Amino acid sequence: MPTDDSARLRAVIDQLANALQPAVVLAGQLHRTSATTLQDIVNLDDALGRVVTILKTVQSDRPE
Repeated sequence: MPTDDSARLRAVIDQLANALQPAVVLAGQLHRTSATTLQDIVNLDDALGRVVTILKTVQSDRPE
């Protein structure tokens, strides 16, 4: 893990974005296939989508 704060933050953001991708896919699949807790699934799908969008924005804005 990098030692300076900005590099550490970049590494954490990269890891979070990568870790959230499967959750977003799963939430989308659940949204399409389950009717039992539909509103909860919609809320989860929306929230995860917003998180990934934010993280991708931060990733693309950061200098390499």
